Amino acid sequence: MTQSGDAKLIDMTLSGFFDVVAARVSTPGGGAVAGAAGALAATLARMVAAYSMDKDKQSDQGNPVWPIADRLRQLDEALRKSIDDDAAAYGAYVAVSKDKSGTPEAREKRQQATRQSMGVPMEIAAKSSDVLEALESLVGLGNKWLLSDLEAAAILAEATVRCAGCSVRVNANMLSDSGEASEARSRLDALEQGAKLRLSSILQALNERLKGGA
Repeated sequence: MTQSGDAKLIDMTLSGFFDVVAARVSTPGGGAVAGAAGALAATLARMVAAYSMDKDKQSDQGNPVWPIADRLRQLDEALRKSIDDDAAAYGAYVAVSKDKSGTPEAREKRQQATRQSMGVPMEIAAKSSDVLEALESLVGLGNKWLLSDLEAAAILAEATVRCAGCSVRVNANMLSDSGEASEARSRLDALEQGAKLRLSSILQALNERLKGGA
């Protein structure tokens, strides 16, 4: 839910989503936008996969592209869901933060809300990294006329990992458990480094295909 109404973000028009992001309300924010960017990367990748299979054989599980397309579908669904999940997580954090009593119960509620506000964008980063992994497998199989779309999807997915990381780090900094915070930062660092390497591999493979004219 958003602070501007009861409609789910994922059910809004694109223009409506843009407007609510721009509005002076605390949700949706950067995490939800990262989820939307990741979903766009996945949907664009799905289009490439769809055009890389014969139209009448897209249900053929023996096609080497089929498992890639199915994985992208799963990631797309998860990333779309994350848009509202992130807004809900941050909304819950805002709600518990209004309790200024300083009691142990209030502090624990705030920590739990912080963990959730960190956990959703962490999963956005992880799923976007998985989109890159799927795209890496698709490079050699993708329709040659859609290689620029595959490239765009890969760039967007890698950027999403870093964008989601912004929300992860700011929440990690608010955790009282330094070990938990360090573990979260380490996981994010690994995701970002892996995404960077995968994008580089994809761009190199695409360049080789384009040079070969295949």
